[in-house]
Amino acid sequence: MSEKNIFNTPEDELKKLLAEMRDMKITFADMSRAISRIEIRVKRAFPIVNTKTEPSLKTPTNVTDTITPQQVLLLFDELVDQAKRENIGMAKERLAAFTLADLKLMRQELGIPLGKKKSTRKVLIEEITYRINESVQLTHHFDRNRLVNEAR
Repeated sequence: MSEKNIFNTPEDELKKLLAEMRDMKITFADMSRAISRIEIRVKRAFPIVNTKTEPSLKTPTNVTDTITPQQVLLLFDELVDQAKRENIGMAKERLAAFTLADLKLMRQELGIPLGKKKSTRKVLIEEITYRINESVQLTHHFDRNRLVNEAR
């Protein structure tokens, strides 16, 4: 601040703010060290408090599959054959009997992309049914079993 001007210049104000920030950083570092020392002393004095907390009661997200990836491909072949012989409704009924984890495994093994929709039972059944219809249409004039066996 100069004698002519009673207000701080921007440079003076910046210097004051930087000094204040530096002081606060030092204060926060001192507080952090003090808290760490207190935590260490509490853990030493009360070892029971140091034990891990109980796991939350959250439902498990990764439910195990009841079918294997190899079974998925065999099942898909059966569903395609059933859709060819009868109608797609019977295949949909069989799909509805599977668990959500199995339907997700089927989606993964059949190469169906995740998409923007949430993976609900209804969406997964629709996507797998679409793949079954697609396979039926593609093999309409060909023997699917012969093509599959040649590919293996």
